[in-house]
Amino acid sequence: MRPFATRSLSQQLAAEMRERIRSGAWRERMPGSRQLVDEFGHCRETIKAAVAELLRTGDLQSRGPRKALLPVHHASPEQTHGTLLLWPAPSGAQQDSHTREILRLLRERLPQPVHVEEHAFHSETPETLVARMVAAGWRNAVVMGLAGDVSDLLVGAGLKVVALGAHTRPQKSFYIFVNLRDLLCGAFRQAFAMGHRSVCFPIWRCGPERVGFLRERIAEEYASVGLRYSPEFHAPIVEDRSPAALHECLRALLRHTPPSALISDGAEQWLATMAIAAERGKRIPRDLSHICLRQDELYAALPVSQAHFDFPPAPNMVTQVNRLLAAAKQGKPKKIVPLEPVWISGETLAPPLNSR
Repeated sequence: MRPFATRSLSQQLAAEMRERIRSGAWRERMPGSRQLVDEFGHCRETIKAAVAELLRTGDLQSRGPRKALLPVHHASPEQTHGTLLLWPAPSGAQQDSHTREILRLLRERLPQPVHVEEHAFHSETPETLVARMVAAGWRNAVVMGLAGDVSDLLVGAGLKVVALGAHTRPQKSFYIFVNLRDLLCGAFRQAFAMGHRSVCFPIWRCGPERVGFLRERIAEEYASVGLRYSPEFHAPIVEDRSPAALHECLRALLRHTPPSALISDGAEQWLATMAIAAERGKRIPRDLSHICLRQDELYAALPVSQAHFDFPPAPNMVTQVNRLLAAAKQGKPKKIVPLEPVWISGETLAPPLNSR
């Protein structure tokens, strides 16, 4: 009868240290021998034997004498065949009902297992995020609503990537997007066609390039109908995403010579517009017309139907994501797929009072 195999103390320690590496606790460098002695409470000889075992199994890599050892992160089969889903942390972006439905379906229908990673812009750079995801062994990714450079960095690191919407267009990944220019310009054209001559779109504080892009598009729409345009009034900046900042921006717009129509970026701005309009004694749409760029389930609470843009149903969008992810895995040429929003005529958009 064969005796039970027993593991030496150094082998047990090596197994514990291997788990630290694979969990991501040790990402970029191995702690020094003194720190390992303090952390595990073993003598230097046991630590040295455990490290030698990890070097033998390929869990550690030597860079030469007197240099820190490098942890080697091996991709598990689950990570290789599963999907990383990256999207902005809720504190950094709005999450309307349409977005929630897309996220739910992506979790259910992407190649399993799906690992959801919320990226907080203020706490981690794109480079650090990508290095962490590569070290964790992910090989497939869907990036939703982040800047294009995140997708491009993942592609550069060898992942198969589909970007679904982005603050800036990715150059290397498969890409599904809504043309912001068409969306914003379409809202101004609907208002101008209804007879409005002063239409405002509050812009959330963002980078100067994005602000400049939005203001240039709005200026083009004003020029196309021969109207004077003031970026500070027709495209004001909301200094931060707090309700107080948004309310103050809207109060300033409605204080003296108010616009006859407002365009909101989402439900958050729409709710604030309703509140400040009521505060100023203005009724929608009699005194102030309103257009929202995005669909939201909150519109069902309105006494009148909301004028807005709608998007393809979430299941169709997720099906498209899966098709492009499969194409990326097969090494097919990069593809860009535009999503066409649909204009929904609502009762919140009416001719201005002076034209009735």
